[in-house]
Amino acid sequence: MLPLGGAGNISPSALVPALYGSYQITHDLWAGLAVNVPNGLGSKPRVPTASQLYGLKSGIKSVEITPTLAYRFNEKLSIGVGVRFMRLSLQQQTALAPIATPPVLAMRTNGWGTGFRIGATFQPFDGTTIGVAYNSRIDIGTTGAMSLPIPLFAIPAGVYNVGFKLITLDSVNIGIRQKIGTNFTLTGTFEWTNWSRLKSVPITGSPIPGQIAPFFYRDGWLAALGGEYRWNDRLTLRAGVSYEQSPLTTRIREVRNVDRDRKLFTTGLTYRFNEKISLDAAYALAPPGKTRVAIVPGNPTFPLAGVPYTGTVKGSLHMVSFGLNYRWDSGATRIVSAKY
Repeated sequence: MLPLGGAGNISPSALVPALYGSYQITHDLWAGLAVNVPNGLGSKPRVPTASQLYGLKSGIKSVEITPTLAYRFNEKLSIGVGVRFMRLSLQQQTALAPIATPPVLAMRTNGWGTGFRIGATFQPFDGTTIGVAYNSRIDIGTTGAMSLPIPLFAIPAGVYNVGFKLITLDSVNIGIRQKIGTNFTLTGTFEWTNWSRLKSVPITGSPIPGQIAPFFYRDGWLAALGGEYRWNDRLTLRAGVSYEQSPLTTRIREVRNVDRDRKLFTTGLTYRFNEKISLDAAYALAPPGKTRVAIVPGNPTFPLAGVPYTGTVKGSLHMVSFGLNYRWDSGATRIVSAKY
């Protein structure tokens, strides 16, 4: 398969929009709405490629709508709850032969699921704020079609109705803000995600007997430390660093998802034009690094084709974000925030 060449740049750029808003109902009760894209993954290797028996173009996209209510019990404690409505879609393409123009097995599915979110903020002292949030798992039963373009041994070519259950994992997030002096605030975050819940998922209706989507991930976590400096009444500067443990290891890594442990360096600012309009901007960098893919006996992906494949992936991550904030009132509470 080596003459087929490398995969090239497999990670296309993506635009991730989001919209957040809140409305103060009473002195202590708020309603909110979030519309965002919490989960997404895509790969698009060149064709042909030496890894094509284990994956070609693929992608997972989600959209989540979360209405929330939050209540302030006193000056120190507030609690919020929300209902999560998520739509998730998946597409996968896999080559059926190690040739330059291979026949491609294609699958598309989508579905909806619901979950919940609960969080609290606590201010034990002046200048100190602690936040805790829990996001529930969401079980999403997806349905769609699998297209087999040629007969595969005794399996006839055709389009088959398929489905399987995807899970978005539960997670816990803890954050703290500590004001130091008049203009500086120290921030810290820790997030844990229950990836080890995700094992293997059977694909119902598949013409290939016993076909599964293998995962077998480990739990992931992220720790971050940062700071904010209030330069003046209009400008606030930010910087931070984080470390993330990926749910993937070399034992289970595959060509559709080559994630690895990473350090992330961020910088950003907020500029307030007036009492109603402000702009957030940020840049994040995961420095260049490399990781190994080894689809050999013992890797849960190996039985899909039964052909050993090893390779090295090199890459870096750049993220640029902008947020436009607009307040409909003249009070102290931010009413609506739109971010792109």
